[in-house]
Amino acid sequence: MWNFLKKFFQKKEEKGQVEAPFAILLEELPKWYEKKAQAHWSSFLLGVDELQRSLDQKKSEVEGAIEALQQATLPNPNISVKEKQYLGGNKASYIMGTSLFLKSIAIPREQEQILTYPAEFTQHLEKFAKATIRPYQILQQFLANEGRDVAIAIKGIEDIHLELAEKIKSSNLKKMKAAQEAIVQLSNRLLKKKDMDGELAAIRKELASTKEEIERYEKELHALLASNSYKQLLELKAEKEVMHKQVKEAQDSILQQFSILGDALQKFGRLSFEDEEIISDYLRDPAEALCQDSNVKMGAIIGQVKDALAKNQIVLKEKKRAKTVSLLDSLSTAALKKSRETIAGIKGMIEKVEENIKANPAFHQEQMAKGAIEQRHHSMSSAQRKYENLQKDYGEVNIGPLKEQVACLVR
Repeated sequence: MWNFLKKFFQKKEEKGQVEAPFAILLEELPKWYEKKAQAHWSSFLLGVDELQRSLDQKKSEVEGAIEALQQATLPNPNISVKEKQYLGGNKASYIMGTSLFLKSIAIPREQEQILTYPAEFTQHLEKFAKATIRPYQILQQFLANEGRDVAIAIKGIEDIHLELAEKIKSSNLKKMKAAQEAIVQLSNRLLKKKDMDGELAAIRKELASTKEEIERYEKELHALLASNSYKQLLELKAEKEVMHKQVKEAQDSILQQFSILGDALQKFGRLSFEDEEIISDYLRDPAEALCQDSNVKMGAIIGQVKDALAKNQIVLKEKKRAKTVSLLDSLSTAALKKSRETIAGIKGMIEKVEENIKANPAFHQEQMAKGAIEQRHHSMSSAQRKYENLQKDYGEVNIGPLKEQVACLVR
């Protein structure tokens, strides 16, 4: 439930007495104040209607004075034709300006418009006075009484607007408008905080639920790790690891042998173009090349390299030559074939072990449990970040000062 906002209204019932303060729920404040503001506005409009009637009467007086000015005859008709034309032009200009000014006068009944209306009227009046000052001065020389009657009637219109401005000022309309705007702003902030409260509660619930799921999967994983099927899975993985090491050792041995033969093979490749491609493969990755060399062609090439060395077709430094010849004597086609079969045999055994691993139910159960735990940890991290950001935003929605402002405005 939202907090209470206290409002203090000093409504005089009898002299020296004031109405006791009362409180109202914030959620009820907008409708309550709207009703109060509407009642105040209706009461204010009654006064405006009275001023409008007075304004209509004054406008009629101006129109009557204009009509009198229009029909007025010169006290001294013995003036020149030029003076008569001069008078006629200025009189027409003054009458037209006054008529246009009257048409621009109408007290609005909309609150937004009425607040700015007195200032707008003053601008219109100043514009009218500036535009008609010269014709009015000319009229004063020939039809002083009639011109003065129009000016007096217009002064009556100005007085009504001064009274309207004072009524607006004393009515606190601007304050009430500011209060309504502040109440809307406060209501929006409260709704925003309420929505955030709901989001925060939903995230907390989500985090708690995800945590429970993680604990459940961890419990299932713990039970799985203690099962016989998982022990068998570990044995299979250990067996696979041993065989991977055996393959690695065999491949390293081949790599070491061909690193010694590298210079000799490279030079022989320049002599035997038809063997250049396979020699290049062995120099790049000996173990993989042997695996792909199904007929073990390298065995025959090694024999040719040995003959080329004996005939000095391949020249190596003495120390390098001795190591190369020694290795060539032991590296036959049969030896290469045996190494190839050994590696292929172990790889075949690895494939069978991998099939047994995948057939073990513990393998899939472990993957599923660990995947579910990882996914939920990721979800929790994302939800936690969202929660922290939302908490930060929640703290920045400050309603304290706005509540004080509203309480001050609605008193």
